[in-house]
Amino acid sequence: MGAAIIVSIWGGFRRNVQGMLLGFMGAGLAKIAFGLGRGLPVWLPAQFCSSLNFPLLKGSERALLTASAPPEVQGRVFAARDLINDMAEVSMTLLAGVLSDRMFEPAMRSPSLLQVLFAPVFGTEAGAGMALLYVGGAVGMLLVGVFGFRLSGLRYLEEQP
Repeated sequence: MGAAIIVSIWGGFRRNVQGMLLGFMGAGLAKIAFGLGRGLPVWLPAQFCSSLNFPLLKGSERALLTASAPPEVQGRVFAARDLINDMAEVSMTLLAGVLSDRMFEPAMRSPSLLQVLFAPVFGTEAGAGMALLYVGGAVGMLLVGVFGFRLSGLRYLEEQP
């Protein structure tokens, strides 16, 4: 909530695309730290830092959609966006559970390529597979921001008529 107040007072970046992409990158970095952490002294500040990025990310995204969609269709645009986000969130949560329980956890506890590659970072005890999956998703968030800055069509989205 504190970050939302800061963004409300500050107003965010002048270019909303930058705010959105930096929000992805900041959240991704913080979530990587969370996934690599081994206890509350790392998890609490990492989660706090991650949470600071979402008002920037979501506020910038909403501002982009508001500026891009004509007022007469904004309700439908936001409803469709929310529906897609909700369906993706539920689907990915279910998929993460299955992947963690059936693939990553067993692979990190028994001799496998994943264990050979990632055991030095995540260990082989309970939770190592879930940590690997979590960090993989966080790296994905970071890469969305990094590669988003490389896409000129996205970078200059706000300058298009």
